[in-house]
Amino acid sequence: MRVTLKSDVFLDALSHAKKIVDKKSSIPILKHLLFKAEDAAVTLTSTDMEHSLTEVIPALVEERGKIAILAHILSDIVQKIPSGSDVTLTAEEGASRVILTSGRSKFEVACLSSEDFPKVGDKDLPHQFEIHSEGLKNLLSHTSFAASTEETRYHLQGVFFHSDKEDSNDITDSNLCAAATDGHRLACYRVPSPIGAENIPGFIISAKTSDVLGKLFESQKEMIQVSLSESQICFKMDQIELSARLVDADFPDYRAVIPQENSINISLKTDLFKQALERVSAVCDSKTSGVRLSLSDNEMHMTTIDKEYGSADDVLDISYAGTPIQIGFNHSYLRDISNKIANQATLEIGDSTSAIVMKDADDQNALYVLMPMRL
Repeated sequence: MRVTLKSDVFLDALSHAKKIVDKKSSIPILKHLLFKAEDAAVTLTSTDMEHSLTEVIPALVEERGKIAILAHILSDIVQKIPSGSDVTLTAEEGASRVILTSGRSKFEVACLSSEDFPKVGDKDLPHQFEIHSEGLKNLLSHTSFAASTEETRYHLQGVFFHSDKEDSNDITDSNLCAAATDGHRLACYRVPSPIGAENIPGFIISAKTSDVLGKLFESQKEMIQVSLSESQICFKMDQIELSARLVDADFPDYRAVIPQENSINISLKTDLFKQALERVSAVCDSKTSGVRLSLSDNEMHMTTIDKEYGSADDVLDISYAGTPIQIGFNHSYLRDISNKIANQATLEIGDSTSAIVMKDADDQNALYVLMPMRL
C-alpha cells in the first residue's frame, strides 16, 4: 500500500475517528482504525463495538491496500505536521509497521492486519427520514447537556427522540421532538417533522453518540439521512457514516412533569441574568451549591451563602408586584439552562416548592424545567 493525503484533510478525519476509538480498551484492535486505500480515496473506519464511524477522504493512491493503524499515535503525528503538507503512508503486505513520511520527517507506526478489524455496517434499518444538520444540531445542543451521568440511571443517559404526531390532528403540524433529563432538570426541543419521521418509534441515543454527532456538525452543513431499527441507528452525510447502538431502555413520560399552571411569569434579559449569576456563584464551593431567587417589589434578589467562603447578593430589576416568593436552585443547572437562551428568558413560577419552566422568548421550540432545591 502506498497513498498520499493532504495533512489538514487527514487530520479532520482523524479527529472524528478519535471520538470513537477507546485508547484504553483491553481489546488491541479497537485502539486501531481501519485504513483502506482504493481508487482515488481512502476510507477510515473506527469502532468501539457500539459505535462505528466511516469517512471517505480524497487521496492519491499509488498502490491499493488496507491495514489497521494505531489511531491516537497516528493522529498525534499528523497534528504536528504543517497544514497543507503532503502525508504519505507506505506499508508492505503483512507488515507490523506502517511508514509515514512528510517532507523530511519519517515515522513508523504500529499496525495490525486488517483481517482482525471487526466488521461494521450492513444492518437492516427499516425506518428512514432526512433532516438538515442544523435541525439535528439544535435538537441535540439544546437537550444533551441535561442527560444523566449516573451509571445507575441508564435509561436517562442519553437523548430521547420521538414524533408528537399522536398529539396533532394534522400530520403536517407534527414535530420531531428531543428531550433529556437527569431527574433534576429537563430540556426539550422540537423541529418540524421531516418527511418520513412522523411514524418513527421513540428511541434514545447515548451521550457518546450525541457527542460524536456534535463534532461532525462543526464541518457539515447538509442533509443527513437517518435510518434506524429497534436497536441501531445510522447517520449518513456526504462522505461520513456513523452507526450506533441505541440505548435499550424506556424513557419516562417527560411531558407529565412539565408544569402547566405556573401563574407567575418573569421576563429577564439573559445576559444580565447570567452576569449576576456568575457574580454570586463566585462564593459557591461546588457544582451542587445553591442560589436563592427572591421576588418582591419589582426586584429579583439573587443570593448565595457558603459557610466557608462567604455570601453574595445581587439585584435585577423585574416586573413583579405579587406576593414575595423565595425559591432555591442548583447554580450550575441554572447556568446551563441560561446558556441555551440567547436574548430574553421567560421564567414561569408556581411557588417555592414547585418546578419552574424556562423558555426562550425568541425560540418557541425550546423548553426547560428545573426542580427547586432546599437551601
